[in-house]
Formats: sequence, structure tokens, C-alpha cells
Amino acid sequence: MTVTGPTLVKSYDRLNVTLSFTYHGVTGTNGSLQESLAPSVTFHSWVLTGSQDFAVQVQRRRDGSDWEDCQIHEEYVCGWDIYDEPDVKVYVGQRSDDFTSLNPGESWSTTESLNERPDIYLPRDSMPGDVFRYRVKRSEVDWWDWGTMEEHRETAVMLPCFIKAKVTDPKDNGGRPRLVVPASEWFEFTLIE
Repeated sequence: MTVTGPTLVKSYDRLNVTLSFTYHGVTGTNGSLQESLAPSVTFHSWVLTGSQDFAVQVQRRRDGSDWEDCQIHEEYVCGWDIYDEPDVKVYVGQRSDDFTSLNPGESWSTTESLNERPDIYLPRDSMPGDVFRYRVKRSEVDWWDWGTMEEHRETAVMLPCFIKAKVTDPKDNGGRPRLVVPASEWFEFTLIE
């Protein structure tokens, strides 16, 4: 996973960053990439950006001091949502806004607006000249399988009634091993106004 974005940011501007996830392939028992073992993979991409488990780390350096973890303020007002309806059956290959397929060597990218995410606003005492660094911590994909979106056109999974959440069934991802996305490198930007 990589994170890219502007290096100079005004406090009142929207800070958009691009998150890119690259599928390199499958490693063999000796730890090397095995191209012959690398079919397409389809996965629940929403969990990599929209999930509460999508954890970030923000640090700040002021006046050349050491990096310090930021105390991020959370001010999120939830609208009216329905959470007690039954789970909904969705077809993986028909939900390209929530599921994605990649072939070995391909990447999938999405843009996040940091100042619209309540868990990663800049601290209230931020000042021009502050340097921030941001990274996405290690994450796990809750559902994935071999094959393309077209091959999964009729593959059904269950999601909560509000859809934008983790897959509820199959809970164990059909017995397949966990798909882990390592933490990104740090992305740095400076507040200029």
C-alpha cells in the first residue's frame, strides 16, 4: 500500500490523498514470488478504506522537534441510520463500488479526503509550519477469493442492512487464509496557512 498527496497544505483546504493497493502475486514455500501460483483475486475493497478497522497513525513535528503522536479530535455526528434490519445478500461481481479484482502486478487506487474523516482530522492546535506524517496501519481483508469480478458475478455474501460494513457471512471467508495488507510508508505534508 502506498499513500500520496500534496506536500503543502492549507488548513482550510480539503486534503485529498490517494491510497494505492498493489497485488504482487503469491509467494511460494521458499518466500519468493511464484508467478505460476498467481491467479486473479477479488476482494472486499470497502474494508480497506471505509471500515472502523481502517486504522491510521498521524504524527507531528514542530520546530524541528522529534515526531510525536497526534491527539486527534473526534467530532462525528451520525445521521439517521437503520441498523436492526436483516442482513442483505449481495452479489460480489455486481458490486464494483464495494469489491475489486486485481491481476498480479495490478493496483487499485482510491482517494480519501483526510479532513472529512473524523478519526484523522488534524489536531486543533495545528499551526502553519507544523510538519505532519500520516500512514495507514496494517489491515486485513474480511472477504476475498480467487478469480475476477466476472467469475464472481453470482457469488453471494451477506452484508449488514446498511451494506457499508464487513461481510457477515461467510464469517471465516470460506476457510481461506487471511489476506493482510502491510502498513504503508509515511506520507509527509507541511501546513502552510
